Amino acid sequence: MRHDSIKIVGESMIRLALLVAVLAGFSWLLRQGHPNVVKISIARVFSPMAQIFALMLVIAPLSYLIERLHMPLIDDSLETIDAALGFNWQNLTDFVLRYPALEQTFFYAYLSIPIELLVITTICAVETRFAEIEFAQNYILSMIACVVIGGMVPALGEPSPFQSLVHAEFERARSGHWTIFDYSTVQGIVAFPSFHTAFPIIAVYAVRHSVPAMFGVGAINLLMLVSIPTFGGHYLTDMIGGAVVAIASVLCIRSRFAAWHENLLPAKGPCASTEPMI
Repeated sequence: MRHDSIKIVGESMIRLALLVAVLAGFSWLLRQGHPNVVKISIARVFSPMAQIFALMLVIAPLSYLIERLHMPLIDDSLETIDAALGFNWQNLTDFVLRYPALEQTFFYAYLSIPIELLVITTICAVETRFAEIEFAQNYILSMIACVVIGGMVPALGEPSPFQSLVHAEFERARSGHWTIFDYSTVQGIVAFPSFHTAFPIIAVYAVRHSVPAMFGVGAINLLMLVSIPTFGGHYLTDMIGGAVVAIASVLCIRSRFAAWHENLLPAKGPCASTEPMI
């Protein structure tokens, strides 16, 4: 097994770092002086987005590095649990791929996380509850948990035709033949637990105070959940693990966020600029 030195493509890292700086900078500038509600709302969208993209600077290479530990794969165990639960990945995938319209719908739902990040933070930013901060914290904690757990108990996943590149990246990272890291081509190589399952839970939880938003976001993420086995090559057990991570993150963040929120709101209005630290 080779353990060559790893080189990071500087251009891709600089672009991502600049995006973080621009978002954080505009968020800060919009809060200066006596900002109105519109400026504060925009700043409240930029701030959590900056935090999430900053996380990517660290967590993306970590997800590759941790696989170099070459921990034993647990695919056999996950397949056994799926079989015990009566879940057949191949039957579900064959059904989805049999209908082109269904395939396209699930495909776009599976890829909707980047757009949802902007939509959800915007929805949260128009409220006085600072739910966008709670959402960002849940996202960050869930992502970190999935990557660390996925490195300790790794799995390759099902042989989805949509994940061939991901599987190749996973094998390169584990074998030690991965020597160049490019943020622009990074793949999500963590199968268990499934972050694509954790995300819908924290997304719906973030907009729970708005019934229309909850139904809209819920509908999109329900489609995402159904798409995960086929387009993510995940076991059902991966999804159960992802759900557990999301619920644990929500419960962990909820207690500290509720205490901060209770202390802040009586003294601050909707234009308050104070935010809890991640």
